[in-house]
Amino acid sequence: MSKFRSTFFIATLLLGGIAFTLAGQSVSAQGVSPTATPTVNIVPTLQSVIATQQIQLDEQGRTIKNTTDDLSRAEKDWQWKWGIAGAIVGALGTILASLGISNLTDFKKKLNAFEKEFSNQLKQLENKWEKHTAALEQTWEKRSAESLNQTLEKFDLRNLPIFIPKGNGSLLRRLELSGLQHEEYESLKSLKSTQGVIVVNLESGDDQKAFREFVEKSGLNPQKTAFVLYAEPSTVQKETIKCFENLVIANFPATVVSNILAIGRGLQIEA
Repeated sequence: MSKFRSTFFIATLLLGGIAFTLAGQSVSAQGVSPTATPTVNIVPTLQSVIATQQIQLDEQGRTIKNTTDDLSRAEKDWQWKWGIAGAIVGALGTILASLGISNLTDFKKKLNAFEKEFSNQLKQLENKWEKHTAALEQTWEKRSAESLNQTLEKFDLRNLPIFIPKGNGSLLRRLELSGLQHEEYESLKSLKSTQGVIVVNLESGDDQKAFREFVEKSGLNPQKTAFVLYAEPSTVQKETIKCFENLVIANFPATVVSNILAIGRGLQIEA
């Protein structure tokens, strides 16, 4: 506004000077005899000068207003940025103060202590994990060994349950020479278990009938039980052969052992 006043004052002086000059010329004209000089129209010229100056004053006023507005916006923008920066610094200072940190030296000490503690915790965690992993490996190795032993026992025919009837010395000796474990039984009804290979001595038709009744009542699983019928093949009835799915016929002790080995491999015997 100081520029506007200065401009207005200069304009006033200029207009006053023009008016005073015009007035002097008018007085001089009255004291001199009229001559044939031409008349000059001063009023329109003065109006145009004033209009031009008014336009210039308006433009200067708009420039001043725009400059003032720009400065005001810039000031608000800087106030906003400094306010955010101040808030961040204040929050950081509060956090550091809550941690007992008053300067950068304390902060560096705290940071070094934290790094050292974190490294120790990480090392302890690694040691615990290594011990845990080692324990898991031992557990899995033990389970794998047990599973492997069970599998080997299953396929090791020396562990195959074999049952033979009492009173057959030649068959018993043949099994002993073959290194096969076996148990003797009095009758089919006296068997303690039906899993494995059961040697049945068929000497008559009554023996075959008793065998068929035993199979029918027992409901045996052919995947876990097999029979070796110790008899002449020609004497075994068709009903006897068809009464069970997993059976073979042998008429010599040696063929009994070979048949035991043949049909025993496919049995699913629990360890």
